[in-house]
Amino acid sequence: MRRGSLAAPTARWLSRTMVGLVMALGTFGWASYTANTVWARAALEGARMANANMDVAKIAQLVLDLNTLQKYYHPELPGRKPLRMLKSGPMQNEPRLVMFGQPVEYVPVGSPTPHFEFTRIDVTGDGAVVEFSYPVEGLRGTANLRKAGGSWQIEKSSVRER
Repeated sequence: MRRGSLAAPTARWLSRTMVGLVMALGTFGWASYTANTVWARAALEGARMANANMDVAKIAQLVLDLNTLQKYYHPELPGRKPLRMLKSGPMQNEPRLVMFGQPVEYVPVGSPTPHFEFTRIDVTGDGAVVEFSYPVEGLRGTANLRKAGGSWQIEKSSVRER
């Protein structure tokens, strides 16, 4: 047997095995990295969505509580208490809102019962623009809000009757 005759096949086998092992680890490592990255991104997006939903709920509650709207709610009239909210657009996720000491009740589009509607809630950074209506009273309105110190505050609002 010549010297080195086993060395060459052994070296080739070891080289192929190591390359295969590195590739396998690289693939699994990459898959693990990719899975962790995807999971982290999903968790981050979920946290953003939760914060956005919390912001929408806080903003909507502030608008519902506007002093200028109180005289139009008429909770003493039939069908006005609890306040009903149209489940559309920004209210699709049915955020927990309270009016007259009771949870707001969500109604589907086309509901004949008197209902409040948020037609637009756009949150951009520390600002928000809201458009709403209360058709039974012929109301339309807007509100601009600003987030300062971690809490939302109404900067300007307007309500008009049709």
